[in-house]
Amino acid sequence: MELQESTPLLTTASVSRNQYGYNAHVCFDRIWTGCLALVLIVGFSTGMYLLSQEGDEEPIRESFYLVTRRYWNAEPPGANTVNLTLPVYRILLSQTNTPICETDSDCVKQVQDLQKKHKYTLHRSDILYNFLVGGDGRIYEGRGWQYKADWRGVDAVVLRLALLGHYEDEPPRPSQVDALLAFLDISVMKNRITPCVMVIVDHTDNRYFLDTAFKLEKFIRDQNKC
Repeated sequence: MELQESTPLLTTASVSRNQYGYNAHVCFDRIWTGCLALVLIVGFSTGMYLLSQEGDEEPIRESFYLVTRRYWNAEPPGANTVNLTLPVYRILLSQTNTPICETDSDCVKQVQDLQKKHKYTLHRSDILYNFLVGGDGRIYEGRGWQYKADWRGVDAVVLRLALLGHYEDEPPRPSQVDALLAFLDISVMKNRITPCVMVIVDHTDNRYFLDTAFKLEKFIRDQNKC
């Protein structure tokens, strides 16, 4: 009788433990499923919010080609060059008063000739400009970000940009303006130019230059809500 009475008791205990394990497993599965669903809902909501906000911002311009000094075979600068202080808060827009170049080979030749003229005729330490923009839509590195531009004793926080060509009777090429906009946008992002930069010109009687300078300054200021 003792054997017969104890056997059901052992069986009942075993069944109870199995039932407990099953219930715990089901509970864990439900908790895991709930957590996963919550993560998916939060992720989807965040993605939809960011997507809805994306259309409110103007796309960043990035399409410009930088031609380095090494590529256009620049001569080394002279000993009198002065370091440029970054970030700059003023940009000086100039024109080179040379024929408008349309191909990279013609623009490279013009930049080389300008450097030789500035060094050996004007007796300056290097080409006068920090960067130049060709009619081919490329940006050519002059003194770059390292050295101060040469312009009537201007202070070291001015970046001098030059358009290759002569623009008394016609505006700069759209490819030149687009390249400048992209260049300035990236330069602000890299903290080389202040967000609320001022653009000045050294040809105040040239309406094409004044219009271009206004367009550049307005673009940067609008981008950065100045």
